[in-house]
Amino acid sequence: MAQLFRESAKNRSPISLLGNIRVATPLRHTLWATSAFLLLGTVTAWLALGSYSRRETVSGQVALQGGASRIRSRVAGEVSSIHVKEGDRVAAGQLIATIATSTALPDGESLEKLTGENLAEEVEILGAIQSEGQRSSARAVAEFREQQQILQQQLGATEEQRLLSMEQAKQQQQLLSKYETLIADGYVTAIQVQQQRTELLNVRAAVSRLAVESSSIRRQMAELSASIQRALSDQRAADLDYRKQTSQLSSKSLETSASTRSAIVATRAGVVQSVLVKEGETVVNGLAVAVTAPTEAPLEAELFVHSSAIGFVKEGANVALRYDAFPYQKFGLSRAKVSAVSGVPLSTAELRDVYGRGDIEGPAYRITAKVEDQAVRLNDQRYPIRPGMKLQADLLLERRKMYQWVFEPVVKLARTAQEEDVNGVAP
Repeated sequence: MAQLFRESAKNRSPISLLGNIRVATPLRHTLWATSAFLLLGTVTAWLALGSYSRRETVSGQVALQGGASRIRSRVAGEVSSIHVKEGDRVAAGQLIATIATSTALPDGESLEKLTGENLAEEVEILGAIQSEGQRSSARAVAEFREQQQILQQQLGATEEQRLLSMEQAKQQQQLLSKYETLIADGYVTAIQVQQQRTELLNVRAAVSRLAVESSSIRRQMAELSASIQRALSDQRAADLDYRKQTSQLSSKSLETSASTRSAIVATRAGVVQSVLVKEGETVVNGLAVAVTAPTEAPLEAELFVHSSAIGFVKEGANVALRYDAFPYQKFGLSRAKVSAVSGVPLSTAELRDVYGRGDIEGPAYRITAKVEDQAVRLNDQRYPIRPGMKLQADLLLERRKMYQWVFEPVVKLARTAQEEDVNGVAP
């Protein structure tokens, strides 16, 4: 093939009078390419290193750990008095409030008042009878003891005479013995001996008479002692009967008071969180009068989760709280950790009646979360959270890598296609 150019033309100097030809690249193209590479690297790093936590937003409220006690009225009536105020510490059985349930008679008088007046009058009458009986018994005992003293004096005098008579009888016996010795010698006559025997018999008769008199006095003194004991025993019986009757009247008064007044007492020791009624208000049976909580009980979040989201909820899971009273845009989020998960779901009726959550359709599980901070902060100021505050919570459930989340639809599609191929569904 013939050459198209001469050798001299081919070997001519490549230097052109117009210079070299170069293709120029605009600066914006370079910037766009660099940005695209950076963006691609960032997305790749985000997909490889980033992670995603599935969130479930639920509603709830702030509650006291251990639960609050709602003290309810057992009767219907009017609040006559309230004996505590919010913040007071109460012991188990301490009086919280009194509910009046008195019934008015047709004439306008209070049944409680009339019954109380009648019972007071009966107690007064019993007291007067008891006082008069005590005075009468005291007088009788005093008279018996005075008679005892007189008889004691008589007994002393009689015993003294008896001892003198016995000494006299002893002397008469000695004299008679001498007379009987001297009668043989003719110093005394038989008449004198007989006279001496008569004197001795008279003295012995006097001793016997004085002994009988002493016995009679002792018997009278014993009878007086028995009379004193009977009087004292009768008085003790009267005192017991008085106490029994006053106790019955007191029981009747308590029954009347119980039928017209009802005492509302604390079921356990704690702190009064709220008093829900005022004096003069009318309450119905079962209405909450006050709320108490254990002393220094910490607060916790009480959450209600539907069954569709309960599968990944477990103890120790992180929770982000947003209190309705403290907008999170200004106060931020509060942290908590799941401390307990109920084993069975609650029905709509249980949520409404037990927890007062009529806005939740059951079934739902009750979850408690331990709040890390018992207050929210803003500009170095603390605002304490209070029981009953409504809140929204984000439950942080399963944690996955970003690439798993992004490519999950593709993986599912491929798995589905593979299963269909294996089962002979696909051609």
